[in-house]
Amino acid sequence: MSTTRDRADLQVLAEPPTLTDLAELVRLVAATPGLHVPRGRLRPARGGGVHDDVSGCVLPGVPALRLTPEPWWPGAVVDWVARQVAHRPEPAGGPEPHAVPQPAPRPAPAAGPGGGTAVVRGSVAGRGWDGEPLLAGVEVVALLSPEVVAGARRHHARASSGCWPAPQGDVDWIVLA
Repeated sequence: MSTTRDRADLQVLAEPPTLTDLAELVRLVAATPGLHVPRGRLRPARGGGVHDDVSGCVLPGVPALRLTPEPWWPGAVVDWVARQVAHRPEPAGGPEPHAVPQPAPRPAPAAGPGGGTAVVRGSVAGRGWDGEPLLAGVEVVALLSPEVVAGARRHHARASSGCWPAPQGDVDWIVLA
């Protein structure tokens, strides 16, 4: 398996597979610990790290959502994975062809049959604005086709694990002093 590196310490498999359905992604997550899906569009920063377009800050790693369920999660793996993929925010300007920059001269995976959002792994270098892990030494493991993302959104809309019931009536806020 050959790899290349770009200036953001991003390792990309020479030919990462493109997953075409949610079940494939769930099998990959179950077999491979430590997988994440990046949040939004990524731009390598000079000197390393990732440039955050919202804050203007250089982050020490790629903001990502964990695909492996937390130990406290009582629901099915597919429910967790679908929620994480469905909650990945779209960057300003709409959907992107892929979430991770590709090293030149390799063509962007979106040129292939269904290139999509990347599935990555790396070491946690810190936490982002919303508490999400910031991954350093990121390796692209697979790409998600648009069909996987759409399937995750449909599944999440239907899923009910009992952990996020719809609010009923007024929400009472508790303030701790």
